[in-house]
Amino acid sequence: MFGPKSSDQNFFSAFCRHATATNRAAELLLELFEHPERDELAVQIERQEHEGDKILHDVVHALRATWITPFDRQDIQHLISCQDDVLDLIHASSKRIALFEIQTAPNDAIALARYILKASELMKSAVGLLNNLKRNEEILKICETLNEIENDGDEVFRRSLARLYKKGNDPLEVMKWREIYDNLEMALDRSEDVANQIESLVLEYS
Repeated sequence: MFGPKSSDQNFFSAFCRHATATNRAAELLLELFEHPERDELAVQIERQEHEGDKILHDVVHALRATWITPFDRQDIQHLISCQDDVLDLIHASSKRIALFEIQTAPNDAIALARYILKASELMKSAVGLLNNLKRNEEILKICETLNEIENDGDEVFRRSLARLYKKGNDPLEVMKWREIYDNLEMALDRSEDVANQIESLVLEYS
């Protein structure tokens, strides 16, 4: 896919393909939380995570092999790494559903999964516009919305912990869901990192 004479479009395509894999994994994660008994959904998420790893590897290799890049090499590597962090955390959340033998997901977990799905849709839209920085205002608006989603998700996360630690809850279930909630919250945090990096690129290069 990449090589010494690769065009800028190869990098933009990689950002988009990774965002598509993340968006698909987020769709599957929400479905998994709604139907924890469907083990095949976690398997499908793992496939998306492997696809993301391959794209990340290709980008890192291309950065070594390509003389001229559309953005600074560190900026490109940081963006694709932030994207991959989101996908990794979606995958980690799904793995724990099977590992912890989860039978029913709380409404808070489903709500957080919905925020992650929305964030993934916005990341997909934002990176899809990076090859046309004349649309910088549109890109920045998407990033602003992404930041708002992360803030809203943080509020749900805080409320979920308050409910989780209520007296009388099974300590084992508390431990399981605390770990899952942490991964979900971190996925939203990393999506904000993606937004911040895209904002930096737009402000520097447009």
